[in-house]
Amino acid sequence: MFLIQEKRKRGTHLCIVQSYRDPVSKKTRKKRIRNLGYLEDLKQLYDDPVAYFTEEAQRMSREHSAGVSTSSIAVQTSKRLRTDTAYIKNYGYAALAAIYHSLKLDIFLRTKAREQDLGNNLHHIVKMYVYGAFIFPDTINRMYDKRSRLFEKTDFPLDEVFRSLSGLLRSKTQLQGWIHENVCHVYGRKRGQAYYYISNHYFEVPEQDRVRLDGSQKGYRMDPIVRMGLFVDEARIPISYELLSDSAGKGEAFVIPPAVRHRAEKYGIEKITVVADTNFGSAMALYPIRAAGDDYIISPSIRDAGKEMKEYVIQNNGWKTYGDDCRIKSRISTKRIQVTNAAGKKESVSFEERQIVYYNPVHARWARAEREGTLLRVKDFLSSPGILGSASPFGLTQKTQREIEAEMLEEEKYDGYYLILTNRLDDDDETIFGIYRDLWDIQSFCRMKDNTFEAHPKYFSRREIMQTHYLVCYIALILVRILEQKTEHRYALNQIIRSLKKCNCVYVEENYFVRTYFDEILDCIGKYTNIDFSKKYLTLGNIRKSLGLSSSKT
Repeated sequence: MFLIQEKRKRGTHLCIVQSYRDPVSKKTRKKRIRNLGYLEDLKQLYDDPVAYFTEEAQRMSREHSAGVSTSSIAVQTSKRLRTDTAYIKNYGYAALAAIYHSLKLDIFLRTKAREQDLGNNLHHIVKMYVYGAFIFPDTINRMYDKRSRLFEKTDFPLDEVFRSLSGLLRSKTQLQGWIHENVCHVYGRKRGQAYYYISNHYFEVPEQDRVRLDGSQKGYRMDPIVRMGLFVDEARIPISYELLSDSAGKGEAFVIPPAVRHRAEKYGIEKITVVADTNFGSAMALYPIRAAGDDYIISPSIRDAGKEMKEYVIQNNGWKTYGDDCRIKSRISTKRIQVTNAAGKKESVSFEERQIVYYNPVHARWARAEREGTLLRVKDFLSSPGILGSASPFGLTQKTQREIEAEMLEEEKYDGYYLILTNRLDDDDETIFGIYRDLWDIQSFCRMKDNTFEAHPKYFSRREIMQTHYLVCYIALILVRILEQKTEHRYALNQIIRSLKKCNCVYVEENYFVRTYFDEILDCIGKYTNIDFSKKYLTLGNIRKSLGLSSSKT
């Protein structure tokens, strides 16, 4: 705020005004805060009115910056809404922006943009998609259409988005290294234990690329899948990731990738726990993990298990309550396999394994509802084989509807049940299941939309779109995992994201916004990020400051 002197017929008039940038018109405007009167009249009250009120304007500016000032807003009731303006914007992502800038991602991206001649907007493009992964997750095209819900700079064409993201993929390895070093420096790594999560992500496309795999062996899913290997520290903050080849998870013996092993040794991590729900659940496939001195937490399909295991799963004895309506039980089993020793001879090896069964009634209801939809698809195919195209579900050309219904009725017995195998015998069931449950969070957070590949430019391949999707999700997952750590893991991932999404503000007039949501989670997040989410009214200047924005960088 500052003092102005206006020449009028009666003399010089003094007024304290405030400059602001109109969020709608993007023009700089002035708002009258306090009319003081004529200089000649004020001289009768003050020795030097100009000096006095200049200091008063500075004091009011300091109070305004500190958020303790009182202001009035003039409302024109005849004003109408504009079709090209977003009056509702999200403010919850300010917590993520604080972590984003603490990792100096803006420095890395601006440097890479200069080195690779990617223009001046790479930093803003990445921010748009990383924050959008929380606030409005969708395809690249549709997230671009929703970009006005952020306060960031977004005045760049969609073609530039694809070109910039394609260029960023060339620096994927360097970006992961940069983030890791800054996580270590700013937040520290818990290196006593590390986990390697292998998550499956299904999507529908007409053909498959090299990194996309045939999902027909994963239950009845006929969609191609992407398998992501995510290497995380003890606090579940990602260290690196990769898209796995076809050999991972199809029943072959699993070996931790050499690159992951090298990183673990470099960071002083001696043991890795593999967490997956893929099909290498046999004792023979898991043995290389044990032989390397590592652990595993695997959830194979119960429907593919033996008769004895299926009977144990649905037995009513041994259960204990877990959570509200869920149940859990376990037992120790001895496995015996034949392996080839260093001399090239076969020898018998035995080891103990914990088998944990978890039951969730809500998941059981979901599975039944999904099965009903599948059965309708079967009936449609039988009544009109051409309706579903060339792909016949479940080998219907060889099976009758009655046979399919009988199979599905048998499978219904195991709805809501999960089988978890682990060689970590010293941990309790709840700890093991808690580690495995993080895999669900990863799969949900990194889920690809069925229309992910719609309307992309010809020069931007489906493979690049897929790789870009996972790179953005990787960055976003790091931000929210750090946020979980800063809030001492008081809230689940989905609870944090839900609160951030609901934390919106509405443009009122001039440069003022009114907040629309506040809860316990936002209060906790605000204490750890030094952001006051409880303030009802915000100015555009305060919002931009909390987001790490400035007129010179936006």
